[in-house]
Amino acid sequence: MNRIVSCAALFGLLCLMGACSSSRPEITSATISDEHPVVGQRLLLRVYAQSDNPPLRYIWNGSGIFQSTDKDLRAGEPTERYYVYWIPTGEGTRTVSCTVIDDEDNEETYHFSVNVRHRTLKELQSSDLVIMAKDPKSLTGGILAGIRGHDFVYYTAVETSDYKWGESEFNWDEIADPLDAMTMTTSSVSYLYSITSVWAVHQETPGDWELVSRGSSSDTSRDTPFADDGVGAVNTIGVNGAQIWVGTDKGLYLYSTTGDGWADEPVELVQGNPHAVVNDIYTANDCVYVATEAGIFFTEDNGGTWERFDGTGDTKAITGYHDISLDTVTIYALTEESEGSATYTIRCYRDDGAEVLAEPGYPPDSYAWIEGLDTDPLGNLWFGKWRWNADDGWENPAAIDDAADNIVRSMVSPEGLLYLQTSLGKLLVWGKAED
Repeated sequence: MNRIVSCAALFGLLCLMGACSSSRPEITSATISDEHPVVGQRLLLRVYAQSDNPPLRYIWNGSGIFQSTDKDLRAGEPTERYYVYWIPTGEGTRTVSCTVIDDEDNEETYHFSVNVRHRTLKELQSSDLVIMAKDPKSLTGGILAGIRGHDFVYYTAVETSDYKWGESEFNWDEIADPLDAMTMTTSSVSYLYSITSVWAVHQETPGDWELVSRGSSSDTSRDTPFADDGVGAVNTIGVNGAQIWVGTDKGLYLYSTTGDGWADEPVELVQGNPHAVVNDIYTANDCVYVATEAGIFFTEDNGGTWERFDGTGDTKAITGYHDISLDTVTIYALTEESEGSATYTIRCYRDDGAEVLAEPGYPPDSYAWIEGLDTDPLGNLWFGKWRWNADDGWENPAAIDDAADNIVRSMVSPEGLLYLQTSLGKLLVWGKAED
């Protein structure tokens, strides 16, 4: 009888121990934004897991570059982030692992196996490209191509989609270049980065300027104060939260989407001269950088106060690299070598302009027709077909010969594909090869 009781007690104890023991976390799903990426393309990786013992921690490992808006994220160290941005830096099969750990240090690991391809140059449009735009805040997603007389096209690494706007909205027949400047915002719902709104400045008739927005369900036009000031050219447009900044040959104009509408006067960047020519705009975080004929100006308080980069003169283009992991910004500008010199160079500045960090200068055979600067997710600077970084200097990595049809502008999509506009209106992409 005692033996039967002892066996029963032992059985009960084992059952109790089993009920109290912890199981490993269960990984329910994992996703990657593009299963067939190219070298240098930024990807979003996510791992979903559940456990009886929260909270969960995640350890990400693998070759390549990991990026996150969490400053504390380090490869090989625990983080609360179930997702991460990853940039492969080499071709071939690459493995990224995510180990999920619960509060009792039980763990389960998921392995991403990714076939990373080399880049190739491909023609997307043979003619009639007018303008390109992207969302400066996005970390994945593509570019919107404005095409003369056609609806616009949204290009990403995984799909090409028609954007039902552009064919009938602008006066393509009567004005050579009715669409002067364009920018866009996207939604990160489900991390798909679909377009939520596009902002553009166009002319209905010569000198009759309008700011127009295309949202998910409607178009809205807003009369501008430009005609009253004799504006002859709209050079650039930037968006920063609820503020739309428009750069013209007669100054910088501000429109608020919160109901305030247009500011009464152009922004007086240069004391006593509110009509200094604005050539380019770059926005990052809450900062707005403006390239003008009188130098580089920036604001950290949405236009409440402005400061000037010391020693800068006429500046034709400006861009920046936002390191999302460190939340730091580096500024690049195509600017005069010295104020009033009328000779130009490309410089790299600290975000407040107080220090010149590097002077890339010009590529070996750059020309006056190249417009604009941009940076890619790895921090490389792009100027037309040319790429620069501190280690390698200037390179033409796509081996583009543009003697017959010059590359006039390059734009890097948030995910890192390079789009190139030619003088004859072609649109090229340095990205994926055909499957």
